[in-house]
Amino acid sequence: WRRVADGVRGPQWAAWALLAVLLQAAAMILWHLPGAIQAAVDGDVLHGLEHLTLLATAVFFWWLVLGAGQRRVLFGIGAVFLAALSCSALGAGLALASHPWYPAYRSLDDQAMGGVIMWSVVGSAYFLAAIALFFAWLAGLERTSPGELVTSR
Repeated sequence: WRRVADGVRGPQWAAWALLAVLLQAAAMILWHLPGAIQAAVDGDVLHGLEHLTLLATAVFFWWLVLGAGQRRVLFGIGAVFLAALSCSALGAGLALASHPWYPAYRSLDDQAMGGVIMWSVVGSAYFLAAIALFFAWLAGLERTSPGELVTSR
């Protein structure tokens, strides 16, 4: 596992980060297809697999982004932005749809509320994570070169 972790943190980190973004987006979108979500609602095994898949891709993504290190933190912010796009687009689609996408929803209002939660709450979490990463990057700059950011008179 150490060799795998070292490889993920090595020069090919950007490729791993892109893979993590794509896996997370694919899991989110595929599990929200009408047939997949209805099958997950109807069956406990698929429902568990849905949550396991979403959790595993999220852990992989955040493990990479939060362990990016000072030199890659700006790329981490970009990865957070890309990951937020699929969730925000899906949430917006659910919230603004003119008809229910899933038979499991009793009404369009239920679907819209789910979309609003996905769009705003989850989107806000990604935004706060990007801000925290940005401030960590700034703090790292100050630690590595204190005073150099301030221009002299």
